[in-house]
Amino acid sequence: MPGQDPRRRRAGIADAGGLGGRPLVFPAPERFAAAMRGLFKPTDHKRRRIGGSPARHAGVVNGSPAMIAVIGDRVVSVLVLETRDGRIAHACGVSAPARLGRAMWARREHDAPLIEAR
Repeated sequence: MPGQDPRRRRAGIADAGGLGGRPLVFPAPERFAAAMRGLFKPTDHKRRRIGGSPARHAGVVNGSPAMIAVIGDRVVSVLVLETRDGRIAHACGVSAPARLGRAMWARREHDAPLIEAR
């Protein structure tokens, strides 16, 4: 954010899947990258929690590039990237079902997923 103290900048923020009251804040790009690696690693627990193995698609959300994870016609998470000068400046992840209720995934045809977890 322009004019903000660089020590207070965040590399990313996520809503913790609706499991906690406070968002997860990642102060450094390395911490955020580590969390994303864990997010993309398929596990039995994750499949049980969200009801299957998600397919991930590239898309645009609120005018920004995004990674959208879906199971069938249901959006299970969205990762929105804020870019500046061609680089990722900030990321925001949403996976709380209550916050994803307005996502309109099933209303149009989509390209093949970029990633399919098994």
